Amino acid sequence: MGTINVKDLQGAEVKIQAVEGYSLMELLRDNGFEMAAICGGACICGTCHVHVRGENARHLPEPAYDEAELLETKPDYIEGVSRLACQINYAEDLDGLMLELTEDN
Repeated sequence: MGTINVKDLQGAEVKIQAVEGYSLMELLRDNGFEMAAICGGACICGTCHVHVRGENARHLPEPAYDEAELLETKPDYIEGVSRLACQINYAEDLDGLMLELTEDN
């Protein structure tokens, strides 16, 4: 078990507990963050768009083609920072990761 740092839309930062094997989308929703996540993690809606920052973001795999294509349509898209929370499973090497919620949710 580890932690993820989450910055909400008002700029407040909160640490949440993270369990290996769960997607970042699931962890955010389970910890009370509102996230539409309309497709339930199928990588087709883009309503779990987050910005991923921090030193350990380098441990993340590159987004798959479908995720990258969808992200590029989002108004808050930032190359190299934007990701879909449903497409990232928490692992130990992501402990302390910083997620920023976006207006796209």
